[in-house]
Amino acid sequence: MKRLLIIATIGIAALGASSAMAAPAGIAAGNTLDVQEVRDSYVHKHNAAREAFKMVQGTYAMDDGTTLWLYQRAGRFVAELSGQSPVEVIASRAGSFVAVNGVAELKFRQNAGGQVAEVVLTKSS
Repeated sequence: MKRLLIIATIGIAALGASSAMAAPAGIAAGNTLDVQEVRDSYVHKHNAAREAFKMVQGTYAMDDGTTLWLYQRAGRFVAELSGQSPVEVIASRAGSFVAVNGVAELKFRQNAGGQVAEVVLTKSS
């Protein structure tokens, strides 16, 4: 009787182990992960914007006596005009950035050497 009990216990343990081994494969096959889709065009746009911003970031003395600062903070592109609150800007097209809140547009004209020759700041009401 002892022998039968030991054999039965070993059989149950083996059955449980084989079920446990099979479970992860079954679970893995049934799992679905929430995957955020990243489109290639967005990645290219973001990289292009970052490169464009690198070309123009810095400090500019404007004709009206104010100073314009363009810098990056926490992964965002920021424009700040002296006496004004900083605003986040995004690239709208080559050489142009617009404020996220829609209050301003910055256009940068470069010379043949690639340096910024002129900054045009257009404020909207």
